[in-house]
Amino acid sequence: MPAIAPFNTRTVVTPTTLDVYRPLHNAQSWVQMNPGSASFVQIDAGFFDVWALDNNGQVWAQSNTGDANSWHQVSIPQAFNCVSIGKLYAWGIAGTTVYSTSLPYSGNSWAVNGWTQRSGSMVQLDVGATEVWAVNASGQIFRRPVNGSGDWTQVGGTMDKVSVGSAFVWGIRGGHIYYSLTSSTNVTWTECPNPYKIIQPQVGSDEVWGVDASGNVYRKSASGAGDWDLMDGNLRSICVGDGYAWGLSGSTPCYRRLEGFAQPGVPMTSYTPRVAATNGQVTLAWTICSGATSYNVKRAMISGGPYSTIASVATASYNHPYVDASVANGTTYYYVISAVNASGESLNSVEVSAIPQAAPAPPTNLSATAVSATEIDLAWTNNSANNYGIKIERKTGASGIYAEIARGRQAPT
Repeated sequence: MPAIAPFNTRTVVTPTTLDVYRPLHNAQSWVQMNPGSASFVQIDAGFFDVWALDNNGQVWAQSNTGDANSWHQVSIPQAFNCVSIGKLYAWGIAGTTVYSTSLPYSGNSWAVNGWTQRSGSMVQLDVGATEVWAVNASGQIFRRPVNGSGDWTQVGGTMDKVSVGSAFVWGIRGGHIYYSLTSSTNVTWTECPNPYKIIQPQVGSDEVWGVDASGNVYRKSASGAGDWDLMDGNLRSICVGDGYAWGLSGSTPCYRRLEGFAQPGVPMTSYTPRVAATNGQVTLAWTICSGATSYNVKRAMISGGPYSTIASVATASYNHPYVDASVANGTTYYYVISAVNASGESLNSVEVSAIPQAAPAPPTNLSATAVSATEIDLAWTNNSANNYGIKIERKTGASGIYAEIARGRQAPT
């Protein structure tokens, strides 16, 4: 057995010739996808395709762009408990038995050309551009060429799970997250701070994403540089492919495009705001962006703009939500948020809209008729055209306290 490489608890990143200090991608909004006929428990995105594993151990695939929004079953030798896809190869585990297959150069990835059983007994693996990394039941780490040539080479240290990208490999062990350059012959793991208690890190070419036990989503540079940024969305599982991030919301797949890079120094684009409308006001909230010192709130009267800046909110004083009180009831308003710092302004967020409404007029002519010892019929006049439903409350005795006993979407007239 090779000597176990030490774990480095410093956060210093070894300089390389790679452009590992690029800013993070502009991330578009999450798009919820067709869940198909299966209940997915794991998802993995490669260079061209995304594969998903259902609760029966069957594998399904589609393009990682999500354009077709249709899942196709992949032929596998037996039920899998782990699957991972790269550019030209996919690997899977059935029990602890390891298999791999080559993907066609053209056509659909789900039309695989048979599976080859490989050596080793593994419980988890992840496919990168040139290598596949795996963990056995004892937590020992192994690597080998992704085309299946050669045999497994043990790597120092132990992990619960590993994830490999183009230049970096990440792992997690008992709540501690580590990373290393894949080019290192003698791997030395550097611990990455995990203040948000991320339980599943997943690395791509440029970024590492993760989710915590509550489903919150985070990301940072694959090189380990910088802090974790809180993203929007709530997911049980996350993966990063070529230009796309995919995840599972429950068992429903969703994805978002990772498009271009933010201009160095300029804050990232604000994520999709959350909006709510009440009487005479619209309330907006959004996730704070890394590097931003303030946010521009912009409003339009038609979808797509033109937008006018109605407020500039300093990050230091931002106490969400932001309330726009200069609105008229019954009018549709369209909003975007941008982030600002000394270097400039980000792109606009995804647009959201809201229609403020006056409170509905109260019902009148309420009557109650006892029809039996266990039933009382209620009737009333609905005086509002803008109510979404009704709520019925009841109390016992003149001094009792009203408590809700029913609500409905339709109100009688």
